[in-house]
Amino acid sequence: MVRFSIDIDNLDITIPPQFSNMTQNIFLLLSTLIVLVNASPWFVIPLVIIAFALYKLQQYYLGSSRDLNRLKSIAQSPSISLVSETLLGLATVRAYKLERYFVKRIEGITVISLPSPSFPLTLLFFLLFHLLFSTM
Repeated sequence: MVRFSIDIDNLDITIPPQFSNMTQNIFLLLSTLIVLVNASPWFVIPLVIIAFALYKLQQYYLGSSRDLNRLKSIAQSPSISLVSETLLGLATVRAYKLERYFVKRIEGITVISLPSPSFPLTLLFFLLFHLLFSTM
């Protein structure tokens, strides 16, 4: 649920400016190409080669970017789910005096997640747990 809302939020925030930038860049590119082809018709030959190379580079980047985002989501998932579940059941955790148990669980996730891209997020959750449970 959290990943879905983050994805929707990213779409709402990033798509409108990206679409505007894309439209502006397309018109700028087309006008530049029209001027260049009118000035030197031989420019079309290297233009086709460069366009093909950039297309292949784009295909490689999109696949890599998609894989990196998937790995980032997978790395953040245990920390996010543990914190959200614990905060929703905070009254129950305190009633059964299981604060130390959940602190140890978040410490275990922090140790496992040290080399991952979600380390700053995990560290933030670790500090949040210590602040919540150390006041007892």
